[in-house]
This record gives sequence, structure tokens and C-alpha cells, in this order.
Amino acid sequence: MDNIKEVAQVIVEAYRYSLLGIALLGLVAWKKPVPFYRMLSVYLILMAGMEFFGVYLAKVLNGRNHIFVLLDALTDVVFFSVLYARCLLEKKTKLFLLLSILSAAYICFELFYNFIYKQVSVKEFQPYSKIVSDAFIIILALHFLYEKMNAFTATKVKHFWFNNVVMLYFTINLLVYLPFNFLVNESTGVKFVFWTLNVFCIEAFYLFLLSVILKEALRKKAVTS
Repeated sequence: MDNIKEVAQVIVEAYRYSLLGIALLGLVAWKKPVPFYRMLSVYLILMAGMEFFGVYLAKVLNGRNHIFVLLDALTDVVFFSVLYARCLLEKKTKLFLLLSILSAAYICFELFYNFIYKQVSVKEFQPYSKIVSDAFIIILALHFLYEKMNAFTATKVKHFWFNNVVMLYFTINLLVYLPFNFLVNESTGVKFVFWTLNVFCIEAFYLFLLSVILKEALRKKAVTS
């Protein structure tokens, strides 16, 4: 089990630095990006920064860095709410606004309850906020598809594949966090394999975001040259 743990730790450490590289590359790919691609670049930088902030929290809080899960959930809710509202959805309904506010409010409540009021330990912690944020983003993606139902082919819908990959990624993420408490308390070493596979999934998602940014940057360069 020690060997599995060591390999998992090496992979996670490599992931952090590769994410930083991905984020920087995505940022410098643009000089004057349109809002959609600029926001994706900012998201990559933000996620890279949060990874290293999570390492800092682990040292300061003696390993009690599960607050990072809630901060990550809050970031996802706020970011994807703004992204879909500004760049993807044609109509911003009151229901959309209500779900955004309720999701963010619930996560803020959990932050207060788990880390100020009660100070829940890692083994007792349940990442309901992460499940809420993932479910909220899946609803956004489904709403996007519903809104575009009149366009019968993917080529007619801008950001069609982006939306589908977002929906797939957060569905997998949701399934990962549902058995979170079991994985934290599991002692056979399976959890290290599970979390390592999750790291590869996250890395693949960020590489996809980078490919979206670079593809548009190269297309724009070809048009202007």
C-alpha cells in the first residue's frame, strides 16, 4: 500500500505543475481574446492557483485542507454561472438566477458550518457542496442543449462539443464525490488508485480547455496573417 501511496503522491505533484504549465500556456495564447476564451484562460490560472493554495492549506491546517473542496465548488458555481450567462445561453431566466444564488448560498453555508461553527474533521466531512455544484453545472449544460434543440447538427451550434465535454466531466466528478466519505476512510489502498484516476480525468479536462483556447488562437492568427 505504501508503494501505491508514493506513486499516487508523485502523480499528484506532477499534475500540479503540469496544470500550472497548461494555465500559463492558455494565458499567453491570447493578446486580445474574446470574452469566452479569456474566461477559459482565467479559469485555468485560477484552478492552478487553487491547487497550490490547497497545498499551503494542508500545511497550515495540519492536513485539514478539505475546505479546499468547498472553495473549489464555490469557484465552479460562480465561474460557470458567469460563463454560461455571458457567452453560451441566449436567455437568462429567473430560474437560472435563482439556482445560481441558491447553489452559492448553500456552499457558503457549508463553509460556515463545517469550518467555523462545528470544525468537522476530514473523516466526518461530507462534500455535499461539491455534489451541488456539479449537479448545477450539469443542469446548465442540459439547459444549453434544450435551448439549442432546433439546431439539428452539432456544426450549427457554437460551443456544442465544449458544452458536452463540460457535462461529461462534471458528471464523472459527481460520481467521484458521491462515495467521498468511504474513500477517505478506506484503508486497503484502493482509494489512492481511485484518486489517481480522478487526477488523470481532471488533467484531461484542463487539456481540453487548453485545446479550445489554442485552436481558436491559431484560427484567428491564420485569418489575420
